[in-house]
Amino acid sequence: MEQPVSIVAKEFRLDAKVVSGIKQLLDEGYGIPYIAAYRRDVSGGLDELQIAAIRDGIGYFSELEERKREILAALEQKGELTPSLRSGVVNCGNRAELEDLYFPYKSKKRAKVEIARKLGLEPLAQRIWEQGDEQEDVETICRTYLKPGDEHGEAEILESALAIVAEYIVQSPEVRHDVRDITWREGELYYKRNPKCNRPIPMQSVPEPVSGVSHHRFMELWRSEVREQIILHIKVDENEVLKVLDKAVLKNEKSVWRPHLVTTIRDSYERILAGQIEREIVQELKRRADEKAVALIDSNLQALLLKPPLPGRVVLALSHNSADELQTVVIDQLGRLLEHQTMITPVTVEAKQALIKFVEDEIGMHN
Repeated sequence: MEQPVSIVAKEFRLDAKVVSGIKQLLDEGYGIPYIAAYRRDVSGGLDELQIAAIRDGIGYFSELEERKREILAALEQKGELTPSLRSGVVNCGNRAELEDLYFPYKSKKRAKVEIARKLGLEPLAQRIWEQGDEQEDVETICRTYLKPGDEHGEAEILESALAIVAEYIVQSPEVRHDVRDITWREGELYYKRNPKCNRPIPMQSVPEPVSGVSHHRFMELWRSEVREQIILHIKVDENEVLKVLDKAVLKNEKSVWRPHLVTTIRDSYERILAGQIEREIVQELKRRADEKAVALIDSNLQALLLKPPLPGRVVLALSHNSADELQTVVIDQLGRLLEHQTMITPVTVEAKQALIKFVEDEIGMHN
């Protein structure tokens, strides 16, 4: 498998030596501002934003390569690792597409499908999936899969075989890619009130385009869902999705299986695929919102930490944190730390008077 450094070098069109040098400095604990300012010989003169992008790219592709190794090991252990599947996993450059490749091989409960396979209906499912029959009678074909003394009829045989076909549809990388793509492009994010919540919700459920929802808006919705106030959903024009699915699955207009496939496509989407893709996209929105929030905090904190001290002034700063602690810091005219104390947030009159006296004493001491 290709190494993350060489992948990132190709993505950013940089010399692999530059990317490797930056990675080495980051691994040794050097900060991005230091690398940009003082190690231009290694970074090739890249600015802080470019170096941060390289760091994030290396992290992403390192995780991707690690996930590939996990999937290859799992497939090999199950005896499912074919040369073509190995090639697909090794050459995959996207996490979602990688998970699509592995999805059919995950261990999961599939009672109806497993029963159908034990009945020997996999060949019938394959026959339906290939859609080659044009003149034959469906009931007659299904009857040939009945065994002597079998209590099942033709209808039950067809239903069981279609359960396997539904799995083919749900597990198809092409289908999952197409449904995910149209949901990203045309889906709208909205929410419903959680039945567990009896309090009024201070927000209105106005559908917002999935591709355009702001990071801070999504985090607001996510926090409300975590507090069990709302339940997030994504809605998309089902007719448009089904058109995409029909195009991906239906191959022969004259096939006798076509009406049954049309019904199975709709059942597969409504019962399984829509919910799976919705959860994937919500998780991806959360990941992007987290990255944006961390980047914003990083930017604000960097500006705050690099801000010069007030010239000729001693500064007393007080900060209250979520643990009900009051942090007090005193710095001199050059920004050097003179004093740092932590105390419990005062709630009684005596404690408040003690805090006022402390502040007055600090002012008198350092004035």
